[in-house]
Amino acid sequence: MVEIVSIAKVKKISEADARKAGFDTAPKLLALVDKKSRGGDLYKVGVRFGGEDPRKTLRASADLSDDDFQQIRKRLDRMDAKITWTRAVLRLIGERPEVVSTELAAEVGMERPDFKLRVRRLKELGLTESLEVGYRLSPRGRAFLDADAE
Repeated sequence: MVEIVSIAKVKKISEADARKAGFDTAPKLLALVDKKSRGGDLYKVGVRFGGEDPRKTLRASADLSDDDFQQIRKRLDRMDAKITWTRAVLRLIGERPEVVSTELAAEVGMERPDFKLRVRRLKELGLTESLEVGYRLSPRGRAFLDADAE
């Protein structure tokens, strides 16, 4: 996790700040800013390590109590209120780990951006993990699916 420690409007980018941002020179950083910018002010944002991602611990917890299971089930049921998708996506990820999101989205009839947004919601519950390519069920996600099938 990243903690934002400062935000300041800047008029000029120093060579030192450019190097801290991963650029060789200030002109190289400014070239990227000019390419990506829509105009407006430029800000320097100070960040630091803010601690481990709490989802890491959550997704590792495969020992679900009845209360844990019911809470997850209620959340998924609410997510399914308009369109039923949660269990199908969880099962698909469980069956096809490390498969690119474009393929998975097509299998469940979703556009890739919608699919990725929905998987992110499952990740917030500790049920999935994002990989370099694709996803996998977390131990918590596997435990939930197993219990949900009973």
